[in-house]
Amino acid sequence: MRKDLLFLCVLFALISALRIETVRAAPADIWVPDDYLSVQAAINAAITGDIIHVRGGPYLEHVILNKSLSLIGEGGTATIDGNGTGTVIEVRAGNILITNLTLQNAHYGIWISSRTNCIVENNNIRNMEDYGFFIWNSSRLNILDNVITNSSFSIELDDCLDCTLRGNTITNGYLGILYRTSNQTLIEGNYIADMKGGPTSTGIELILYSANNTLIWNTVANSNYGIWLTNAEDNIIYHNNFINNTNQFMLFPSTPYNEWDIGWPDGGNYWSNHVKTDDSSGQYQNQPGSDAICDAPYILGTDNIDKLPLSGPVNAFSVPLGFITEHVLIISNSTISAFYTNATQKLLHFNATGAIGIGFCRVDIPNTLVSALWQGNYTVLVDNKQPLSKRNWTQGSTSYIYLTYLHSEHEITIIPEPPTLIILPALIIATLLHTVARKRKRP
Repeated sequence: MRKDLLFLCVLFALISALRIETVRAAPADIWVPDDYLSVQAAINAAITGDIIHVRGGPYLEHVILNKSLSLIGEGGTATIDGNGTGTVIEVRAGNILITNLTLQNAHYGIWISSRTNCIVENNNIRNMEDYGFFIWNSSRLNILDNVITNSSFSIELDDCLDCTLRGNTITNGYLGILYRTSNQTLIEGNYIADMKGGPTSTGIELILYSANNTLIWNTVANSNYGIWLTNAEDNIIYHNNFINNTNQFMLFPSTPYNEWDIGWPDGGNYWSNHVKTDDSSGQYQNQPGSDAICDAPYILGTDNIDKLPLSGPVNAFSVPLGFITEHVLIISNSTISAFYTNATQKLLHFNATGAIGIGFCRVDIPNTLVSALWQGNYTVLVDNKQPLSKRNWTQGSTSYIYLTYLHSEHEITIIPEPPTLIILPALIIATLLHTVARKRKRP
């Protein structure tokens, strides 16, 4: 009996040893369809921290992402198709990354509920009957650089906190960004156009006590409404472009105070239907000289006034500077393109293009960049010549350069002030004085 019991114990130990699974010490790379034929099968097999790479599709499926991992499209053709139903990706975990995928043909593109610390970036989301993104009761989400087309509600956030919506391109829908009862979110640098799916189609809508949000560098164009506020308060809304919308804004009468500019010389927003007269400058627009700010305020409501509306659209450009990123702003009635900086050549360059008349640019440059590139001394050239007119000033941490030129296409450069511009006249004067002194000494 004892021998039999000992034999059974040894046999059980051997079987148990054979069933021990290998525990991975580090996250793994999983490839679809190489390792698993479907995205969902790869997720089911993955553990926290794994990276799932999705090769070209399409994959006809609905994905439930219930683990903290990365889902990355490869080769530019990784497509998940909802086949006209349901949700393409439902996020049921925090700390996830979804990037470089095309999601198409469903009711919902991405659904996120009660999650934190998610990044969704560089995805193409199209043909969603209801929502491109539906996000509820979540915080610290980053929705970055996605392209959303032909979706009724492109991005909706309900009861969310401390999120970032940056660099998304949204076209052809009913609503661009709908923000409901949500707070402390940054809505930055999004391009929204052609929201004409219904009579109240709107680019950006803040409703039901959404407060303490910042809206900056967004463009809303060619939509039925540019921006719509209902009982939204204490939001900071400046340096946005509202261009050729049927109605630039809608404010319900009960909408309380919001801030539409941040004072002079930075100013407020660009409204394409506003009178562009800019003969004066200063906080109260009662000083001589143009400053790219309209002389008259733009009135949205009793407690909502853009006191310093811009006289041209604002263009924002990122400039890496060591461990930080600075931003150069160009406010202009020209089309701005080909912006770049060159630290070696100490150069800032852009093209300004317009049809007829006098063009203007106001270039707002952080003083850290002015110091790094030009040690504080610079000159501005239009096609390697002096501009038609120029004035510059410094206030706070920013240098402002306002210049004009006759419209066509121009290359505008800002470079270090050449020493010869200062030294050469001095040398000429010294030479003349020396010559005169010699002649006087002759007998």
